[in-house]
Amino acid sequence: MTLADGGRITLNAAVVDIKADVTARGGSLTVDNYFKGGGDRGAAQLLLKSGGVDHFA
Repeated sequence: MTLADGGRITLNAAVVDIKADVTARGGSLTVDNYFKGGGDRGAAQLLLKSGGVDHFA
């Protein structure tokens, strides 16, 4: 996968399996199991492999 120059991808899941080459020239690729909704969309959540969710204040 090749992103446009300056492109950005953010993947949030308990398990992410990337089976491809990724090129992000001047951009970024973020893979994490921590999710925080923007603004007033809720508390931060830690996504667990078991399918559960831990909530943070």
